[in-house]
Amino acid sequence: MSEAQPPKILIIDDEQGFRDAIHFEFGTRGYDVTPAASGQEGLRLAKEQVFDVVLCDRTMPGLDGLATLAALKDMHPKMPVIIVTGSPTEELHRECMQKEAFYCIKKPFEVEEIHQVIEQALGKRP
Repeated sequence: MSEAQPPKILIIDDEQGFRDAIHFEFGTRGYDVTPAASGQEGLRLAKEQVFDVVLCDRTMPGLDGLATLAALKDMHPKMPVIIVTGSPTEELHRECMQKEAFYCIKKPFEVEEIHQVIEQALGKRP
């Protein structure tokens, strides 16, 4: 009998400190965390492997979070993508839901809050 693989999380954010903090917090909880510094890098990684859940910043230079979300959903329609934003609005929330984001969460957040959202997303994986 083989041991279950840890959930694979892709973190797409242009802020090194945020990527490092999430990598540390979830790595110590047994997740397999892969960081990406841009939407383009996140898409390249998602072409190479399937992740169980993606945490993606809304505001990044180049390919922003919503464009990254749309491209990820084209590649892997069932993969849950959580959008992270420092400035949530009703319009942004609607747009995220139209593009089939799993959730839209406001920065800063408590680690337990994002952990709960990630666990909910993992429960919905196929």
